[in-house]
Amino acid sequence: MRTYYNVENPVVFRKHFCNVEGGEKFLYDESLLDYLSKFESFKEQIRVSNHELYKNYMDYLKDRSSFSKKRTRHLVESITGYFLRIKYRNTPFGLFSGVGVVNNEKHTKYTHLKKIVLGYRWKYSVINMLEKRYRSNVKYVFENNMTDINGNPFFLDVGKESNIIDGKYYNDEIGFKISKNKLTELLEKFLSKPRCTDDIFNVIKGEYKNIDPSYIKEYIVNLVEKKIIKSTLRSSLSQTDEEWIENVKDFLKVVKDNQSIQKFETLKSLISSYSITNVGEGIYLFDSISKCMNDIFPTQKDDLNVDLYLNDPSLSVTQDNLNDLNKCIDMLTKISIPYDELHDYTSLFLDKFGMDVEVPLYELIDKNSGIGFPKYDSSDNYSTSKETLESIGSLLDEKLYTALINKRPLTIDQSTVNDVQRILNGSDSHKDIIPKSMDVCLTQESHDNKISFTISEIFGSPLGSSITGRFRLLDDLYQKNKDVSDDYITCDINAFPNLLSLSTLTQNRHLNEYELSVGTNGNQHKNQISLNDLVVGYENDTLYIRCSQNNKIVRFVDYNMLNGDLKNPVIKLLLAISNQSDRWPFNFPWSFGQPTRTVIPEIICNNIIVSPLTWNINTANYDNSFEDFYREFICKIDSLQVPKLFYFVESDNKIVSDRKKESIYNIYKHLKKSNSKNAKLQKCEFGSLNDDGKTQEIVVTLKNKYKNNNPINQKPIYRSCDYLKPLNVVNGWFYVEVEFGDVGIKNEFIIQELSKLNDDLNNLYDLFFFIQYENKDNPTIRLRWKSNDIFIVQNRVTKYLDSLIKEGIIKNYTNNNYFRELDRYGGKQNIDKAEQAFHYDTLFSIVSFQNNPEKIEKESLAIYSCVSMLLSISNSIDTIIDFLNIYDYPYNINKNASGWIRKNEKYMDEYLNNLTIETKSLLDRRNNEINDIISNSDRNQVNIVSSFLHMSINRILGTDRYGEQQIMGILLKLFNKAKYTNEITGCKLYTNNSES
Repeated sequence: MRTYYNVENPVVFRKHFCNVEGGEKFLYDESLLDYLSKFESFKEQIRVSNHELYKNYMDYLKDRSSFSKKRTRHLVESITGYFLRIKYRNTPFGLFSGVGVVNNEKHTKYTHLKKIVLGYRWKYSVINMLEKRYRSNVKYVFENNMTDINGNPFFLDVGKESNIIDGKYYNDEIGFKISKNKLTELLEKFLSKPRCTDDIFNVIKGEYKNIDPSYIKEYIVNLVEKKIIKSTLRSSLSQTDEEWIENVKDFLKVVKDNQSIQKFETLKSLISSYSITNVGEGIYLFDSISKCMNDIFPTQKDDLNVDLYLNDPSLSVTQDNLNDLNKCIDMLTKISIPYDELHDYTSLFLDKFGMDVEVPLYELIDKNSGIGFPKYDSSDNYSTSKETLESIGSLLDEKLYTALINKRPLTIDQSTVNDVQRILNGSDSHKDIIPKSMDVCLTQESHDNKISFTISEIFGSPLGSSITGRFRLLDDLYQKNKDVSDDYITCDINAFPNLLSLSTLTQNRHLNEYELSVGTNGNQHKNQISLNDLVVGYENDTLYIRCSQNNKIVRFVDYNMLNGDLKNPVIKLLLAISNQSDRWPFNFPWSFGQPTRTVIPEIICNNIIVSPLTWNINTANYDNSFEDFYREFICKIDSLQVPKLFYFVESDNKIVSDRKKESIYNIYKHLKKSNSKNAKLQKCEFGSLNDDGKTQEIVVTLKNKYKNNNPINQKPIYRSCDYLKPLNVVNGWFYVEVEFGDVGIKNEFIIQELSKLNDDLNNLYDLFFFIQYENKDNPTIRLRWKSNDIFIVQNRVTKYLDSLIKEGIIKNYTNNNYFRELDRYGGKQNIDKAEQAFHYDTLFSIVSFQNNPEKIEKESLAIYSCVSMLLSISNSIDTIIDFLNIYDYPYNINKNASGWIRKNEKYMDEYLNNLTIETKSLLDRRNNEINDIISNSDRNQVNIVSSFLHMSINRILGTDRYGEQQIMGILLKLFNKAKYTNEITGCKLYTNNSES
């Protein structure tokens, strides 16, 4: 069977590290503290991960009489949690787990290696200290920036924790701008190379001779503090700690700070000595490292950590295992729910800019001139219709229910894939819409001489190797990204996260020849890319990024584990555009559109456990006393026959639990802290706490074998200064956006009120057109009039809308400036004709709606409007079919279009034959304007026609993107049929089916 993916080497593992034998019988009991005190390895694990807890534990062992009952209880709970962690959880956390390469590939000569990780926040603070202490010796460069629409430099805020709350942006300020002037232009050019402050002072003084020197010095300090210029001491995120220490020492030698050099020499020596100690033998050295760091600059939590690297010959993954995984992911890909996090954003891009330009990055994200940032979790990003989702949900519901009744796992096999594909009407020809590559995390379990693989709670990433940042020393084992051609380059992201305290997690190797560096310096041996050189365009149904400096398409990558919400939104957007894909195999179809199931059976696909047996326990009453919670919780899990031992799951945190009060109290605390009303429990592979079964997590990178990198031709650069010329009543235009409570009310307005309003204005205007839209909360209609009596038009429209608000027909309205969309409709020279075409198209819609058309009649009108336009442009059916084939159709569109035609074609012909000659003539006049535009434009004619078709369908059907795709699918079917019948929608076609 053909699969989409290849497995990339190496396969890496992460497993818990435990040298403690026994102790399970002491869980949640004070005697556990004495038992674990015999194990130095456990003490070091605690010391590395939680200094305060370690200190508390040591104080207890020294003098337990000084501990109150409450303090002792808290200590017991914490130590029990860490004990369970080393026994049962494969976590990327200090010395509690280690990582390595499977199949006995040695990456270190020792059985294990402890690698000190210096937090970037601490290193950043050290650099700040040195910059202030030796400011005249430090060299600076101008920070990477973008240019706003007025030519002002705009700088990203990175490493600024005040913008982040709970990992999300609550402040719209993603950066700041400075005014463009002669001085800033001078500095940006001068500081393209590293310069010291004396050089900067002299170049400013040379240009502004009469300025007070003290003012210039203060100005330079301000440049540094506002991060407009950055020092060359700020290291790349790909730089190792050893490289960083050497760089700092080199600088200290220049300034002859021998005392500080000695401190860094000591730090380097301690780190080297600590790395080869056994776990349990390094506490003194670890304390010495911490003391040495504090002597250089005070540390905070997370400023010092340890990675553990293991050689474990017993771990292996066979080729059969990898083949099973490959086939499993292939099946899951075929049944997953299509999702593109930029689907809605791409539509906004097309609505605003069209397909014939490339937009500078700043102009794209500016909320006024552009479209801002995506809503990544928007439901609009699902291209599958609600009805299709419900059909798939019902299918899986039945299979899940059958599995529960029979007390067997649900098996995803080829028949299941066929059933789902039948609903989606998919096919193997859709190979280009799956992810380019992905990481898959699996839990490998060895129990009773059996090995099983379960897809981990950490699902991985749709970008292959992005998780390798968790395996820092192993990153170099991955080959450089091969997605490179004469037209494409791959660029590493080298930018601060917005939580410097978490930047320890970002340390990784940059494997490509290009870097984008913000807030820190890039590798001098790599090609650096400027934010100002990035433009965004649309081709092959997706957005792309081009570097205007070399005209290459850029794919950005970021090999680290950080949550996307911890990145600056601009960086997150660059990564999202670079890695667009419509399918991600963990959009499980059984998780959509259905209520949370109390019991979900084990789900297996090709020998891989996709999801273990799961129970969702409603815990809405945890605000009651713990005793009440405990009784209700035990009663519920007993009634569901939950095993004696189970996992309590929060995200990737799986806590081994049983029915003891102390264990349930731990669940109670977690639920209360997270304010969750649902406890997720999963089957535990261990029969008892002292079971000798083993688990570890492996990470496999899969690459799409069929990715297609078609060359993308360069397009004109969009410059808003050419477009942002507001039209309003001063220019004879009136633009108003009307907001409605729901779509039904909006449709009533179009049918009942719009024609009345049009009649009321009578012959007062020269042009009138509308489009349907949706703002953040509600559906809207955007109305525009052009008139020599525009103030009369404004007064009458405003008065009419005020009356509709009082009657509760509309929610609100706002007056806006009208900005013409020049590129979409043939350029500046054709915009007047385009607006005339909008006018006739609008009148056609209003006249047609006066008979209160049903859904089928609206669809018929949209089809007729499009057929009329297409036939006016070309008398060749083959040419029209070729044009319609460029559209990206949903999976089930072919089936739905055929069904629609069989059911409705005859009625559509009868309905359209009743349209008056006057109504049809409006389309003829519209088509004449469009033909003139096409004849007089050097722009892409296909894109111009697509834009007019889109707007015509919008005026009739609204913002129903799936409905629009269905109309295009019906058109394709009708024109294919017309090749043989020579008629379409009741009209005879006089063509020879050849190219005109």
